[in-house]
Amino acid sequence: MKGKKTVGVNGMLDWANKQLQRTDEFADEKFKAGMCTMIERMLFDTNQYNGYTPLNDANVGEVGYYNRFYHMKG
Repeated sequence: MKGKKTVGVNGMLDWANKQLQRTDEFADEKFKAGMCTMIERMLFDTNQYNGYTPLNDANVGEVGYYNRFYHMKG
């Protein structure tokens, strides 16, 4: 039986933060909302969530609301 591979939280956080900074046509609000859900779940489940920094002044429901940079403890 092969061993189970795992992905590091730090690497996934770096990747997700890069995805949330994208401005191309494929990185729409639904894509970014999914990224936020995924990274928040991973950070909360591993007790490493330490908030996020908005990358603009958009409010809930406005384009750009999900443009953010997540932080982890440590």
